[in-house]
Amino acid sequence: MRKKSILIGFSLTIFSFGALFGTFTYLSPILSNISGFTENQITLILLLYGVSVGFGNLLGGKFSNTDPAKLLTVLFGILLLTFGLLFLFLPYKIPTLVLVAIMGLAGFASVPVMQLYIIQLSEKYSPGTEDVVSVLNISAFNIGIAVGSFLGGILISTSLGLLSITIMSTVFSLIAMLMASISIQIEK
Repeated sequence: MRKKSILIGFSLTIFSFGALFGTFTYLSPILSNISGFTENQITLILLLYGVSVGFGNLLGGKFSNTDPAKLLTVLFGILLLTFGLLFLFLPYKIPTLVLVAIMGLAGFASVPVMQLYIIQLSEKYSPGTEDVVSVLNISAFNIGIAVGSFLGGILISTSLGLLSITIMSTVFSLIAMLMASISIQIEK
């Protein structure tokens, strides 16, 4: 049971960051080719994304101490909606700007929450391994980034092209949300 709970914790990190970086890796060509933004505008949009990431991290850290698994479920639900709406609204500039900001905010609000949650699981099921589990969770972030970016690279050659990446990110967010719900049930 203890290994199962910790592995589910790692899966939250892998799938959520697979979703986030699957789209982020290809964000510039998506914004250029689908939304019609210029290179200079994309630079400013990436700045907007970076500011959203910073605020997300701060908010995640502030609210992470109150039931992190439930908070992760909500954040992954927000990402699920964000990527689904990106699929529909990428051709429209204003909704795209809002959704890119939400993607950064919700995606990075989850980082301190996931880190705290995996440490809490480690304290509960395998005391004394918090350092190792924390480091392994950082590895899970990197695995998620690699998987999302790799699959995104494969998907851009499909008939939907760059737009297909938002579908992958939607599916990965759904899986992360379901895994967080499963974790809540296991931990009751």
